[in-house]
Amino acid sequence: MASAVSLEYLQSLFNQPGGLPTLLPATDPTNPGKISPAQLPAGALDSFKGEFADEEALTSAYLTAGMTDFAFNDDTTSFWYWNTELTAWVNQQITASAYAQLSAQAQAVVPYVIIPG
Repeated sequence: MASAVSLEYLQSLFNQPGGLPTLLPATDPTNPGKISPAQLPAGALDSFKGEFADEEALTSAYLTAGMTDFAFNDDTTSFWYWNTELTAWVNQQITASAYAQLSAQAQAVVPYVIIPG
């Protein structure tokens, strides 16, 4: 049996920590078109290392990182995570064949997204 959720209830969750995030307006100079940092879960910003032009810029800024650390790479337009098993930054997007070559432990430490190729 399906349950109904009122529109008023959903609207009450907008812009609330732990609620439904909304995007900042495109005119917002801090982060246009992205989720406001105030709406992210506690600790999320501690793990986010920033936005980098490419892999070289990321690895230059952070030679090592922690298990939950991640960053955005403009060059690949994807998130990169610190893989504690490989002790390296890895692209979240990975082909099925490349994913299959990783150990089960290396697969488990990053939320990989399998892409065609």
